[in-house]
Amino acid sequence: MTKLIVVFDSGVGGFSILREILEKKIGQKIIYIADQAQFPYGTKSSAWINRRLIRLINYLLPLSPSALVLACNTVTVSGVHALRQMVQFPIIGVEPVIKPLAKFSKSLLLATRGTVDSPHTSRLVKKYGVNVILHTPKGLVSAIEEMDQAKILDSITHLRELVKKEKLQAIGLSCTHYPLVLADLKKTFPSVMLLDPSQAVVRQLVKVLELPLGSIKESKLEFFTTGQVLKLNTQVQSYLRLKVSAKKIIL
Repeated sequence: MTKLIVVFDSGVGGFSILREILEKKIGQKIIYIADQAQFPYGTKSSAWINRRLIRLINYLLPLSPSALVLACNTVTVSGVHALRQMVQFPIIGVEPVIKPLAKFSKSLLLATRGTVDSPHTSRLVKKYGVNVILHTPKGLVSAIEEMDQAKILDSITHLRELVKKEKLQAIGLSCTHYPLVLADLKKTFPSVMLLDPSQAVVRQLVKVLELPLGSIKESKLEFFTTGQVLKLNTQVQSYLRLKVSAKKIIL
């Protein structure tokens, strides 16, 4: 029986998770929902995000999804625990990349302001005793969302001084937008370990749903946005190399 998997983010950041799902060739139905009318979530309060998630759940319940992937760190740290109490299907979140950074003497966590300021992130840092600098790169999420390569490179370049000054050994990518520019980050920081949680998230999804891998049947894929349909079509083409016809929804 075909399963329905919903991937949700405020914008295109969830493409980094979706890309990994598609590479697994799971042969299921996948819906991607981008709440672009409310982008970005990184500056929103936890209370606002939780209200928005309730709207999302009300939209999803009639669809009977097999699983929901909250492909956003800020959403995960703000509301995943409460949300899991509301539904019967599994919800997979994206936790800040704190635990893997513990093996490095000094590291950097790149995240939105909402994730950096979250009590949940602070608890993880304390729990694992990580010597980590929490930092929000100015303008990087918006530049990725707008596919503005010049601004992307400018924002990444501004991180050089911090990485060099602090002699950082690793960088945790704790916003799902950031892995979309992993190649640019690798080029800028060739000697620094870059930690992308995308594969770990998808492994958890596969485990929870007991999904078969390497299916010869293609996954059925649909895209929805609360924002501009044509813009999302262009973003999918740019980041996923797919031609799609996204649909408009209201949450």
